[in-house]
This record gives sequence, structure tokens and C-alpha cells, in this order.
Amino acid sequence: MSVGVLLLLGSCSGATLLSGEGVACSTDSNDDPYRKCDRAEADYVCINSYKIQQTPVWVCRAACTDVRDCRTQGDVCCEAPIHGNNLGKKAACLPATDCDPPSIIVPPPIVPVTMVPDTGVDARMSIRDAAATPPLTGLDSGSTDDAAEASDSDVDAPPDANGNVAPI
Repeated sequence: MSVGVLLLLGSCSGATLLSGEGVACSTDSNDDPYRKCDRAEADYVCINSYKIQQTPVWVCRAACTDVRDCRTQGDVCCEAPIHGNNLGKKAACLPATDCDPPSIIVPPPIVPVTMVPDTGVDARMSIRDAAATPPLTGLDSGSTDDAAEASDSDVDAPPDANGNVAPI
């Protein structure tokens, strides 16, 4: 019975077959039967991702922008020649071993954001450094002169054990 069906299909001229995931597709309009990627299940494109004995192998694969578009675990988004309508994409999902030469498209990395609690201290200074840095004292706050022009006589000595400041 199956032989009769094969003979019947073999005798049909100009037939078009719809091909699914991983099935061969035609690149020559004279192919009989002409194998066209079936887009009812997914956005399949006819892609050439590898060769067998220098002969390009064209198969239907799901079009992709990057690996996040690939539904099958382990598939990569491989950039390779696409025959016919490319659906605005330049790659398709397939096993990494079928991506030859390797032209795998990966998504941009996601950079984690680390929140730093507000400690009330300048970010350039650690809390320990802030505690160890004595406050500036003795500058004449009423002066309009630039601080760079301050002389040694304008600066008081550090406070003594009782907190008293003596001029230098």
C-alpha cells in the first residue's frame, strides 16, 4: 500500500510540501516537490547553517533575534544565510553543533544593580575614615579670603584633653 502512495506522489508534478522544524526546505523553485517551511506552528525560515561534503544543507528552523527566542533547550540563535522571506531576522534557532561556522547571537548581558544603603557619609570615605578624621577648626569663618591664602597663624592647634583650643 505504501509503495502505491509513493508512486502516486512521485507522479505528481509541481507539488508543494510544507516542512516543519528541522526538515529540508527548497531553495530552487524547480524542485519537485517544492518544500516550503510551514509557518502555522512557528516563524520558520529556510536556513543553511552547515554543509555535508561541501553541499549546503537547507532546513526549516524558527527565526530568532537572540537565544531568548529559542524554545528548545540547548538551541542557539545562529546567524547564517536564509533563503526567501527572512521575517526580518538574520538567524534561526538550532543546536550549537549545527551552527557552522559558529556565529551565535547572544543577548546583551544583564548587569545586576547593587543598592548601597545611605550611611550619611560621603561615598568616597568609609565610616571608619570619617570617624578618624578630626573636624577642621580654627579657620576664620568671617574671612572673605580664599582658604588657599590662609597663613599658619589662622589655624588653631588641636584641642587639648579638656577640649580647649589654643592658638598657634
